Amino acid sequence: MITTNNEELSDKIRILSLHGISKDAWKRYSSEGSWYYQILYSGFKYNMNDVQASIGIHQLKKLEKMQERREKLPNITMNLSRMYLK
Repeated sequence: MITTNNEELSDKIRILSLHGISKDAWKRYSSEGSWYYQILYSGFKYNMNDVQASIGIHQLKKLEKMQERREKLPNITMNLSRMYLK
């Protein structure tokens, strides 16, 4: 799961998640769609299943706390390194 407020990055990520194809498969096969598409990037197929989506939603609630922890870890590591390298 990726969140961003950068529209350009969001568009690129969306394309990468669709095998790098320029159009969504459902849009291609709809009545307004076209069979024509371009491969814009070497993409991947990253579909989340329901369990992964559920875990992701609940982890978003913990995001702030997890980010604070990640910020503290390098400081702890640096302090320990200084103690043992003296």
